[in-house]
Amino acid sequence: MAIADFRLRIAALILLTTSHVEAQTCNCTRVVTPCVGYWNTDAVFVGRVESITRSTGGQLVRFAVLEGFRGVRASSVDVQTGPAGHRCSVSFRTGREYLVYAAAGDGDGKLATSVCSRTRPIEDAAADVSYARALKSGSAPSGSIGGQLLVMPLDLSGKPTQSPRPLHGVTVRVAKNGEEESAVTNQGGDFAVASRGAGTYTVRVDVPPEYYTIARTKDVHVPDANACAQADITLYDNSRVSGRLVDPNGRPVPGLTVEVATANLRQSRRSITDRNGRFDINRLPAGRYVVRSGIVNRVSVSHVTLGAGTHAALEDVRLPAQPSYVPVSGFVLRPDGTPAEGARVYLKGADGNERIVSEPAPVDFLGRFVIAGVAGTDYRLFAEFSATHQVESSDQVAFTATVGARPVHLVVRRHY
Repeated sequence: MAIADFRLRIAALILLTTSHVEAQTCNCTRVVTPCVGYWNTDAVFVGRVESITRSTGGQLVRFAVLEGFRGVRASSVDVQTGPAGHRCSVSFRTGREYLVYAAAGDGDGKLATSVCSRTRPIEDAAADVSYARALKSGSAPSGSIGGQLLVMPLDLSGKPTQSPRPLHGVTVRVAKNGEEESAVTNQGGDFAVASRGAGTYTVRVDVPPEYYTIARTKDVHVPDANACAQADITLYDNSRVSGRLVDPNGRPVPGLTVEVATANLRQSRRSITDRNGRFDINRLPAGRYVVRSGIVNRVSVSHVTLGAGTHAALEDVRLPAQPSYVPVSGFVLRPDGTPAEGARVYLKGADGNERIVSEPAPVDFLGRFVIAGVAGTDYRLFAEFSATHQVESSDQVAFTATVGARPVHLVVRRHY
């Protein structure tokens, strides 16, 4: 991550420490090396605690500066930390010596520290002090770009269920100006490559198929040849359920909503079958699931148990005879007659509530869509298309789901 982003995160954590005493949690970005800690903070020094006083939202600690490395020139300095006993607060004791990493607040320049930094008693800071002194003397080694690869277990709603676990044996690539180096994560999920001087580096992970990530790449900035940058990357289990829905005669059922729900039916994820009746629902955490289908009363069609990153490929799933589903097809066009690729088509009931009863059907590059309805039932169809920060939509078209019905044509346009 860029240094500015790193500082903003640390500042946010310090703000949490000093402003929200009741929130006894502290989510930190792990600072893995002295080099990362040094170059991503504003002040680094060895100091002896002279006094600790209460201040607004925390404690104000006055240090006698014994050895200054970065951002400190005075013989004494005040540093803010959170309230005594808070999880984000550093526990200082009068008369003891510490290596302090402190960040300057926006605007006022006041220094603050928290457990999210590498601040620690001097007897625990040998590696940090050695690095800072080497920098001061000009004998520090070249910097590096590194980080940690973690797998975060989630539930179906996207909330973490356990602490993240490191992932080893995965290739991470670090590129700058078209030149690339790679490293493989160790048992702790750590990786590192030597830097090639100051500049911006792109960190990219070769994500194994049993995982997915929100951000496959990260850009980090290295301000100096001796500086380091940290790019932690989080992966998530990518379990999958796929299959094909067919009617009692073995014919595929396109455009029908499929739902993968937890065993207690409290959480679910939905998709829609393609023109061949196939579905593929991924990014599922490990667990037991019920596969259901339908747009009126969903029917359980299968039960599956997924391990982390596994794939359950179901055989053709035969639907019951009732209700009988028929495909409703058509085209979605722009006002100039070109296909509205990427639009979505929604199926609404024609009753008083006019609820959307199906997952939206995607529109392909030819403008085509297909969505399933219950035979003999009245519906309304409409399409929506997002473009250039504007939402375009079609008029609602009433129709009855019948076998052999004519294709429905929808035209999306900007209404405001």
